Amino acid sequence: DAARRRPPGARLRRRRRAHPRHHGRRRHLRRRARAASFEELGDAPLIVPGVPPMPASHLMPELLEDPESETYRATVSMLRATLDADGILVNTFASLEPRAVGALGDPLFLPATGGGEPRRRVPPVYCVGPLVVGHDDDDERKENTRHECLAWLDEQPDRSVVFLCFGGTGAVTHSAEQMREIAAGLENSGHRFMWVVRAPRGGGDDLDALLPDGFLERTRTSGHGLVVERWAPQADVLRHRSTGAFVTHCGWNSASEGITARVPMLCWPLYAEQRMNKVFMVEEMGVGVEVAGWHWQRGELVMAEEIEGKIRLVMESEEGERLRSSVAAHGEAAAVAWRKDGGAGAGSSRAALRRFLSDVGGRELRSVETLLLWAFHEIVVARIGLPLD
Repeated sequence: DAARRRPPGARLRRRRRAHPRHHGRRRHLRRRARAASFEELGDAPLIVPGVPPMPASHLMPELLEDPESETYRATVSMLRATLDADGILVNTFASLEPRAVGALGDPLFLPATGGGEPRRRVPPVYCVGPLVVGHDDDDERKENTRHECLAWLDEQPDRSVVFLCFGGTGAVTHSAEQMREIAAGLENSGHRFMWVVRAPRGGGDDLDALLPDGFLERTRTSGHGLVVERWAPQADVLRHRSTGAFVTHCGWNSASEGITARVPMLCWPLYAEQRMNKVFMVEEMGVGVEVAGWHWQRGELVMAEEIEGKIRLVMESEEGERLRSSVAAHGEAAAVAWRKDGGAGAGSSRAALRRFLSDVGGRELRSVETLLLWAFHEIVVARIGLPLD
């Protein structure tokens, strides 16, 4: 039925009761609805409290599977298990996603179960982000391990470089055809760039053969760009004074690093939840613009003209300045969120983590999810060195 098809908290308009002669037809429709998938909805928007209208096609791939598939069932089971946790730690900060955080705290967010059972509530949500790699205070060690691409950035003007990096795992690489479009768009834009490149699987490692004729040589001799193979220290590049824009796959770690570095983003999602992140980044947070043609699963291609145009928009236009101002405001709020106690009190994320520890301290935890969250807290505090006192 409709309740099975809509995501938790989605609202549907009430309809008049059908005449009894239609009951058989309605039972037939319910049987068909149970077999329907989100994928069949295509780009139809899903309306969920606290979330911008989200095309159904943007959901995580696991939720686009057949509802009878093992993958879909396992994903739904995992999400439902979250409701049994003592709390949910979220890598965000309250002022970045106030509507979503507020909706999760609404006692009416989850649909009623019926049968006289009390309505369930989402466990307490603790916004403890952003959890990103911080500055290294060990200057000597930092200098000895400094990536050579940072030396190139040192020679560039402030906010002049477009940085392209599509994640550190290499789970998805661009096709050779897409790589050529990227190269052409970068050259035609006239802006300096640093591009972290991975050759497509099965396409060989010879970048000269994959990219437009003479592209790498022109890039080297002009000094106008830098092509880095496989990996670059993304957080350091984003924090560098020369970086002016970030072309990203919208992974949440990358988005968080872009926000904390106060760099406007060109949003080019590839897989997993990145399509959903893109909607938030563009429509809710105002920290990026969408690059059209990114849906490679449909055979789409981001053309050189689109890449050139969006780079110029971010780097040259008034809209780009508005994006820069918006991401700067969010970046400042991110810094405040982990502020230590002072005249204005602790930052919201620091206070939320303290609240979580107080709430779960001294009592048996109900679920494995919470145990994992507790272990995660210990790792986080040790990793980024944020004392609670």
